[in-house]
Amino acid sequence: MCTKNCLLVASFLLLFFLPPLVLSASKQERKELLCAACVALVDEIEWGIEQVDPKKKIQVGSFRVDPDGEQKGSYQVPYARSETHLTELLENICSKMNTYALSTDPDSGKKSYVRTSSRKGEAVTLSNISMSSEVSDRLKHDCNSIVEEFEEELMDVFRTKDSTHEDEVCRRITGTHAYVETIMTDRGLFMMRTLLFARVLSK
Repeated sequence: MCTKNCLLVASFLLLFFLPPLVLSASKQERKELLCAACVALVDEIEWGIEQVDPKKKIQVGSFRVDPDGEQKGSYQVPYARSETHLTELLENICSKMNTYALSTDPDSGKKSYVRTSSRKGEAVTLSNISMSSEVSDRLKHDCNSIVEEFEEELMDVFRTKDSTHEDEVCRRITGTHAYVETIMTDRGLFMMRTLLFARVLSK
């Protein structure tokens, strides 16, 4: 039967050999903030698309005129999700990130970005948030990094209307969600091990 000293040593070893993700707090936070920035980016792109009249069209395709003077090979598509509009959106989307604050969930510690004002002028209740030029600059930087690195992939994803864009962009394309899920799992293990250690010490 394991004595108190034995349990104490075992608990210490559990805490000592923690995954690197738990020990590297700064790396954890950077990955979490990238994930949060990705979510904000997807939301802003979707909002920008929704503001366009769905009836608005744009001519695309070949504009060459055949010998008979007829233009063939061109056709109309909805402007909202056209390459032209998506390009314009991505060029300016990160400038909208100054309307966000950093929020930290008091229970899980998970970080996310929340809008500080409603797009429709409604009252907004904010809690557990951090607002500063540093927060805004970091969000803009992360937003620009994602757009610059994955511009073509973003264009492909948002050409079609789909409710899973956040999952597609932030998990499959950028990989930010998957990393944060690992972090949250490790945090749970860390809390469990800490509680076990505390219980042993209290005996």
